[in-house]
Order: sequence, then C-alpha cells, then structure tokens
Amino acid sequence: MAGQKGKSGPPGNLNGSRHPWRSFWKRRALRPADRWIAVEAARYRDDLLRDRPDPTEAESRAIELASEAKACRLLIWRSIQETGFTEQRDGGLRLVPAAEALPKFIGAELGALKLLGLERRARVIDPIRQLLDEPDEEEAHGQIA
Repeated sequence: MAGQKGKSGPPGNLNGSRHPWRSFWKRRALRPADRWIAVEAARYRDDLLRDRPDPTEAESRAIELASEAKACRLLIWRSIQETGFTEQRDGGLRLVPAAEALPKFIGAELGALKLLGLERRARVIDPIRQLLDEPDEEEAHGQIA
C-alpha cells in the first residue's frame, strides 16, 4: 500500500515477491469456497520438499509445477463432483469439458515428478563386517536347528 512503511505498491502487487505463486494461490487464484485447495497444494509441495531437502532451482520449479498441477486437478475433481462426469449432448453422451481437461493436468503433474526423479533408490546396507559380527535373532534365542 502506498504511503505505509514496509508496504509498497497497490494491493495485490506481486512484483518483488520472493515466492509470487504462493501469494497468487492464497490471495487471487481461488474462490473463498475453494481455499482448501491451497492448503492441499502446500502440503503436497512440503511433502515433495521433504523428499528433496536441498533442491536446486530447477527442482524447485518442478516442485512448484507439480503442486500447481495438483491444485488444478483438485479443482477439476470438485467441478466434476458438482456437475457430473458426462452430459447428454447432440443425442449422445459426452464428457464434460472439465473431465476432458483432467488428463492434461495429470500428465503435467507426472511430467514434473519425472523431472524430479522417481527412479528406484538403493537401500543403505550395513557393512558386511557388522552383519557378520552380529548374531542372528535365532542364534540369540538358542533356536538353531
């Protein structure tokens, strides 16, 4: 707000914001009835950040894209819940436009997750020496055949 210390520009100005997409999702993108989606997207983002604790800039952008795609996917599911999955049109049954858009956002989310890497990770195994030195549970209980 102009004229107030610590606030600059008109209300809703996102210039110079460190994370403008977060502010956008919290303040402008959603109707008041759909604000719960921002919470779910933030949870999803936090879960992905927990998986990648120190992300690079590219990984941060992929996480952002995945969380935005999830928010859009949740909005679509809400719309489908309200209107239905199909509609009667031109003498036949067709998908509603929201249902037609759903695969695009699922693909966008999966694409962002693939950029982050969903490959299998090797499990950390104790050194062989430590495994050989520790007795098995059966040996410890005297149940050796």
